[in-house]
Amino acid sequence: MRLAQLAATRQTLPSRLFFDLQLLSLCLNPMFGWPEGQFAWVKSISMMNMILPDRNNHSTFAAAFVCTACFVWLSIILAAYVGHALHHNKFQMIWPLKVLRWLVTLIKTAGPLPAAAPSLVAAQ
Repeated sequence: MRLAQLAATRQTLPSRLFFDLQLLSLCLNPMFGWPEGQFAWVKSISMMNMILPDRNNHSTFAAAFVCTACFVWLSIILAAYVGHALHHNKFQMIWPLKVLRWLVTLIKTAGPLPAAAPSLVAAQ
């Protein structure tokens, strides 16, 4: 039993560390009032700076917004399909369930990152 738990922890540990570093880099961003000289290293580990280097560019923001909206709508459509298939006990394809699982995991892990920064700024 303990070996199985250890194996499961080894599999999820890199992703947990990655998301914890991203949360730390978001919370310690100099944009929220932290001293820029003291926390300059935050920009080197932030995926946000790699994905959206120029945040004042409206087309980059629009592209990120459209991708996020498509992920959410695809999740809603797949959830309705999977719910209908489960209700009528007619599963003809398994890929919608796998895609839904992937999308919900992505939204569940990436969603709290932007929500955490304003709450920490308010605590200052």
